[in-house]
Amino acid sequence: MVTSILCRGLKFSIAQPVPARDVKASFEKAYWRLEPTLPEDQKELAAATLRSIALNYIQRRGPRPPKALQQAINQLRRREDIVITKPDKGSGVVVMDKTEYIRLLSDASIKDTTKFTPINTERPKTRGRPPKHYHPLLQKEKQLESVVRKILPKPIADTVCRKGSRLAHLYGLPKTHKQQLSMRPILSSTGTYNFALAKWLEEKLKPLSLNQHTICDIFSFAEVIRETPLNPNDILVSYDVCALFTNVPLDETIEIIAEKAFKNNWFNETHGLNLTKTGLTELLRIATKDQLFQFDGQLYEQVDGVAMGSPLGPLMANVFLCSIEEQLDRNNKLPSFYKRYVDDTLATMPNIQAATAFLSTLNECHPAIQFTMEIAENNKLPFLGMMIEKNGCHLTTSVYHKPTDTGLLLHYQSHVDQRYKRSLLNTMLNRAYRLSSTKESFTKECQHLKRMFTKLKYPVKLINSAIAWYTSSTIQSRHETPTELDAATQKPVRITLPFKDQKSADTVRHQLKDLGRKIGTDLQPVFTSRKIEGKLKIQEEKPALINHQCVVYTFKCDSCDADYIGYTTRHLHQRIEEHKASVIGKHLREAHGVASAGLGKMFSVLKKCRGKMDCLIHEMLFIREQKPKLNTQSDSIRAKHEKQNVYHAIEEIPFPDVPPEVKSKPVDEQIIEIREWFKAWKDQDHSVRDYRKYFKPALCYLEGAWSTAIEDIDEPFESHRHFIDA
Repeated sequence: MVTSILCRGLKFSIAQPVPARDVKASFEKAYWRLEPTLPEDQKELAAATLRSIALNYIQRRGPRPPKALQQAINQLRRREDIVITKPDKGSGVVVMDKTEYIRLLSDASIKDTTKFTPINTERPKTRGRPPKHYHPLLQKEKQLESVVRKILPKPIADTVCRKGSRLAHLYGLPKTHKQQLSMRPILSSTGTYNFALAKWLEEKLKPLSLNQHTICDIFSFAEVIRETPLNPNDILVSYDVCALFTNVPLDETIEIIAEKAFKNNWFNETHGLNLTKTGLTELLRIATKDQLFQFDGQLYEQVDGVAMGSPLGPLMANVFLCSIEEQLDRNNKLPSFYKRYVDDTLATMPNIQAATAFLSTLNECHPAIQFTMEIAENNKLPFLGMMIEKNGCHLTTSVYHKPTDTGLLLHYQSHVDQRYKRSLLNTMLNRAYRLSSTKESFTKECQHLKRMFTKLKYPVKLINSAIAWYTSSTIQSRHETPTELDAATQKPVRITLPFKDQKSADTVRHQLKDLGRKIGTDLQPVFTSRKIEGKLKIQEEKPALINHQCVVYTFKCDSCDADYIGYTTRHLHQRIEEHKASVIGKHLREAHGVASAGLGKMFSVLKKCRGKMDCLIHEMLFIREQKPKLNTQSDSIRAKHEKQNVYHAIEEIPFPDVPPEVKSKPVDEQIIEIREWFKAWKDQDHSVRDYRKYFKPALCYLEGAWSTAIEDIDEPFESHRHFIDA
């Protein structure tokens, strides 16, 4: 049975229980996005219908997990001597001895001490009072924030300075397509301290990583090479850079980017900013250099080269190679046909001697990188998933399958929405059609797809109908005039739901489509299933201090039944420290006469979330379910969301500004002053909308009672109540 589960691939899903809370959270998030776009007379209809659809979906019984398959997965999870992963190229499953996995990954990364250095986790000796909690990751967060806030405008700095970041970890993908087994090191960097900054920089600087030799996508590239005339005696050659990412010289590449960005002040003119060249250089350095990560329980920094997994990795690699190409172009050393996709290059040469000479030229360009070469055999050369063949003065293309290709795509027995299976068929057919330059090669690839999907247990009738539909629709579309898309078309509101069973999914899809017609909005359900790779992948255990962020948590008093539920997007220990001065600390002091020294032991994580909105929604649902005694705030999402920027709301009150010194006064005095302002404000004929938007949230926040009406205020605050009742 263990072999049976692995033969289905790591993307295989089995039926799992669907928590009711997850369904409620999905519909809550959808309504939160939908409500501002609806007129008042449609909001109640939308809320009532979504409530009905959600509760109906919760009540439906889904299939039980197959016991034998579940046992096989659990058996594999308990194996600590093996690593189960996917290969570097293509699909499939690789099972490796864990010791060998760590050795090969170490050889490909941390053993190069010129690029990787170990980091000590002990607190360094410093003058003055040391911080209570120490970890190198927390120091990295502070360093990044101090640099970014000096350079970027506050609104941008707020979005790229991440609090509660993840610690990156190193993992490897085995290069099974190579004769000698090796590893490709990849850094899992999503959510790390500099990830948001790196992504922002990548979006702004991407045009600098492109030139006339860059391949943007393989489909347009296939069309280009088919129309490129060649000399009859030309040969095809491909060049590959050895370990490009880890060998990119960081400091040099950063200087190249800064020079290009500030040529004619391009960066500031394009993006409406006012940065200096030095400022951009500092941002690039902190986003790429000295990247902190964990591997096999030890902390390291990557001091040179760019990490695979960083948003800036491909950009910096492309910029560096573009600079080499520009240098060769100025010296007239580039061949007549030369195209590159990151580290893979295709060129035409008059003969083998010229190809070898150009390889030497490439290897002399920079000491940090080395190229390898492959020459076409029988006028055929595999490149970027295509087989490129030279016929006379022209090139033809077809789909290429590596010898190690397993064809292990989404199995038909996988517990996912049927639409994904049909979409996979259409995607593979589209790829075959766009990479095939002749009808014969497309037909041949269709036959290959038939055999492959038959092995994956897809019904032959489904395969044949997909091929027939795609062929007829493609031929028809070639004779039709393309229609322009309406720019004013509304974006669909997508509702992500855990997949229960096909009948339930089809029912929800039909119900949402019907509601969408009534309210004039495209509502699209997206059904997700948990893949077995999430359960089988190697787990890198991290210190608890920096492993609890973006969570909903609960406090349970050791001495009584008092409890509290909250959320934080920062590290949980930071929020626990703040609770010493909150209602929790007050409860311990007044009810039990104890200090809050051991407070952390009374906190536990209820749920890890993906973002702030997920935290808000799940916190609200947990409060509704458990009714914690110490919580005083409303379970309103909108109220909670507005509370985050309460002082901004106070400052925008359309009567005398709040002086800075008011914020430092005791809360009681702040309330008195705001009440006095309001008495004068009421006489100025301001709308109830202004009142609800500015004054009441500020006052309610200061009084610590979001849902409590204020006696001497005429209009009660109407918070946004969630529409699904527990």
